Amino acid sequence: RGQRALVAERLAVRLLLAKWRQLRAAAAEQAEALAAGRAQAASLEERLDATSALLREAREDGAAWRDQALVQVNALSEAASAEARATLGHAEEVSCLSEKLRQLVEEQAALQELCAQQAEDLEVLTGEVVRCHGGAREQGGRHEPHHWKASRTMGES
Repeated sequence: RGQRALVAERLAVRLLLAKWRQLRAAAAEQAEALAAGRAQAASLEERLDATSALLREAREDGAAWRDQALVQVNALSEAASAEARATLGHAEEVSCLSEKLRQLVEEQAALQELCAQQAEDLEVLTGEVVRCHGGAREQGGRHEPHHWKASRTMGES
């Protein structure tokens, strides 16, 4: 019976040794897989850090662009408002100048009519002066209307 126990014990040790070798090989494979996983995790972590940095930069750039766009929009809005005010001012000025031009045209027409009337009056008066003056020449003397003599004598005194 001792021998059988010894053989059984040896068989158990061999089975145990085979199992231990399998477990050790599996542990080595798992250690390699773990190392590969850690390397992959480190690589992914580096990529995550780089991507996070890019994202931060993109957000900062986006905020800067947004701020710049807001400044540009405000500047354009102010320029458009100023242009609208200037256009309104010009429209009012054009309206005032148009009214002034209309008044000047009416005044010019009235003055032209007055000039035409005065030209007619002057023509009539010239005819009268020539007629009166011509009659005085026929009489051999100079004939001056009474008011001409009065104005000349006033200037001589």
